[in-house]
Amino acid sequence: MATERKIIPIAVPPDEALEAMLVGYCLDGAVHQVVQAAVETLDDDAVRGRLAPIWRAIRQSVLGGTHPTVPEVVRRAGAPWTLGRVLDLVRSDLTGGEIGQAMDSLVEISRRRTVMESLIKAWDAAGQSADSAIAMLQDVVTRAQENAEIYRPHTIAELAEQAMLGSEAARAARERGAVPEDLGLPTGLWPLDVATGGLTPGDLWVLAARTSQGKTSFALQVAEAQTVPVHFASAEVPAARLGRKALASAAVVPVPRVRQGSVTDDEARRLRDAVSRLAKTQVVVDDRSRTVEDLRISVMRTARRYGSVGLVVVDYLQLMEPDGSRTRGVTRQERVGAVSRGLKLLALDMHVPVLALAQLSRGAEDSQEPELRHLRESGSIEQDADVVVFLHRPRQEDQDPNPRAIIPTDVIVGKNRDGMLARVPCGFDPVTQTIEDDESRLRRHRRE
Repeated sequence: MATERKIIPIAVPPDEALEAMLVGYCLDGAVHQVVQAAVETLDDDAVRGRLAPIWRAIRQSVLGGTHPTVPEVVRRAGAPWTLGRVLDLVRSDLTGGEIGQAMDSLVEISRRRTVMESLIKAWDAAGQSADSAIAMLQDVVTRAQENAEIYRPHTIAELAEQAMLGSEAARAARERGAVPEDLGLPTGLWPLDVATGGLTPGDLWVLAARTSQGKTSFALQVAEAQTVPVHFASAEVPAARLGRKALASAAVVPVPRVRQGSVTDDEARRLRDAVSRLAKTQVVVDDRSRTVEDLRISVMRTARRYGSVGLVVVDYLQLMEPDGSRTRGVTRQERVGAVSRGLKLLALDMHVPVLALAQLSRGAEDSQEPELRHLRESGSIEQDADVVVFLHRPRQEDQDPNPRAIIPTDVIVGKNRDGMLARVPCGFDPVTQTIEDDESRLRRHRRE
């Protein structure tokens, strides 16, 4: 008589390293889109180790319509989780690709766990009824297939339907006089926003011009126009000089007069008022980041400070360096290409628009107007950028000699991956250091 052999099912243990990556990444304030995707992909049981209460607290926050801040997670998780213990979990050293791989692994662990637990139930049921066991085994297949479709790619028809619904929502918003939700952040030039759709999360914008054409002034103008936190990385202009430039522009006082202190009583009053207005903005100036990795870490710090980052500005692209370990033995063109690709990945990973300033080659001076080929080391920048905007002024000899005269400046959309090309006639005010489109300037002058 054969000896009966009993099979002992083996449980699938939690992978605590993967769970720590998931939880730590989701606690970072700069990754809203990834957190949403993680919650939609993984259920409460995806984390079964010691971090299970933290993961459930994160999911509760997201499903409740809020981003999981550390204090909120501490409140939901309860004892013994304290603010210090949860802060120690935050991971800002991971990329979107790494967390995507971790999520894939956790999905696979979840599927294996589903299969194993269902087989255990079917094993027990087989001792009572074959039909019950068969039904449970069929349930194993169904549940495993459902979990396998978490990352099912969308068909073009499904994507087109989503686009149609988005267009209908945008049209309804416009009819109500509201701004459509899918419209990106404003640039401050309405015709430019109409042509491009605004600064959209995930997009890399390149603002290019020759030296002293107003790139930094316009980028600062865009940053100050936002109602969301802005990280302004200045690799060219020191923070103190940038602050002076912003103050002079807001107070309508020439920069040299601010620097020298040669201001009238009225100008001094305007400077104090300007400081009060600028205090309402959330623009963080970073003049230390010199590599893309430094920038990524610095942006994450800003996100933790304000809860999020809505826009990243880089002044300027060709002064940045890729990760230090990758610079040996590579050409200047390859290094600039690595920077432009790094900035595009930053925009995608953090779901934030990146506005990068860029210098044009001297060849632009010999042309009627700038073109994509005039971008220094243009191959990579032109390829990675979603939108390229040029600033173009008339030749020096054709400008009004009056130092306070408005300088005609065309804002030219030279590339637009998701829209039309355009030319916006504008004027650069050397006193306020701002660019304004002609129609808006005329309306303002009529009011004055």
